[in-house]
Amino acid sequence: MMATVDLEPGDTLVSVPKNILITASEVAKRLNVGHQLDSNQLLVLEICRLKQQGAKSSWWPYVRLLPQDFNTMPVTYPEDVLKSALPPHLTAEIQEQKAKIDADYRHVVQYSKNTSLGVEDIDYKEFEWAWLCVNTRCIHLGMEDRSIVGGNIALAPMLDFLNHKSDAQFECGYNRKTQSFDIRTLMPYRRGQQVFFQYGAHDNAFLLKEYGFVVANNPYSAINLDDQMSKLFARLRVSGKFGAMKLKMLEENGDYTIRRNDISFRTLTALRLIMATDKVQCSAWQRCLLGSQDIISEEIEQQVGLLLGDMCANTVRRSERALEYLQNLKLQESSELMVDSFAALFLETLWKEYISIGQAAQIELIPGLLTSSNS
Repeated sequence: MMATVDLEPGDTLVSVPKNILITASEVAKRLNVGHQLDSNQLLVLEICRLKQQGAKSSWWPYVRLLPQDFNTMPVTYPEDVLKSALPPHLTAEIQEQKAKIDADYRHVVQYSKNTSLGVEDIDYKEFEWAWLCVNTRCIHLGMEDRSIVGGNIALAPMLDFLNHKSDAQFECGYNRKTQSFDIRTLMPYRRGQQVFFQYGAHDNAFLLKEYGFVVANNPYSAINLDDQMSKLFARLRVSGKFGAMKLKMLEENGDYTIRRNDISFRTLTALRLIMATDKVQCSAWQRCLLGSQDIISEEIEQQVGLLLGDMCANTVRRSERALEYLQNLKLQESSELMVDSFAALFLETLWKEYISIGQAAQIELIPGLLTSSNS
């Protein structure tokens, strides 16, 4: 989408009137029965209905502009590719996403069979396509509606044409005065420039899972260490009440990451707790947590630094194996494991990014951590 005039901060980029929003609340009203569907399921059912109606529907111009497929979305990849070409934490999240689609499909199909909705039998592929249309495009209106579960979400024509950019600055929401969903820019654009939207401060793994793309030089990029941390927890010797509490605290936190310029506080805190072996050290760990003490001991900081170095090295090796796997897939001209060429490119970008972050951490971040423990 391009600016047709010069835009200043506060100017409206897009305004979508209420009458051309497909809202979950309006779908619920049209059903006019005890549907027991949540807002996401309602919109998916509506997209299936509109697609089946084809040109007979007044919404057909919008429906036919929706993607024909979602081949870059990991949830559509072959099972072996999911296991071999994705980071472990992302594979687990995709399996959860698959389970959610399956559960929604069963629920919607069961409901549609028992009511007269003007919807023919919905096959799984059709439902998955509609589910991904909604998941990648829905907006939250911020208008409370207690008649539906899951919040009042909607699909808004025109917003599809706004591409994501990590540094886009904007504000958006439903304008009760104008009865429209408005997006206002918080940064200037000159006439002829492309205008952007930001889907959120997300790393590339999240963007790939939820939207089917990655962005180069993503400032929110991070490598996820959850699976490696879980292996450390599994080897932890749990003894006594404190040991059990310590393990429970570690397992509940999650989201252990390293970014380009930062080792997350959560990661450092967890590793220090793992290394704390007696009550004196655990008391020191609590003081570190409260900010009244910098480190538990120089010895523990050294151990934490070495562990982080091993984790980064493991990430780099895993990334190199995944890149080799993807390269071999490209050589198989006809294979059930083939993935979309853009999907392969996005996966390569993700793994190369992991290598870059892992190597940078080994060279720049971890030595600094070790040095600070001796200062």
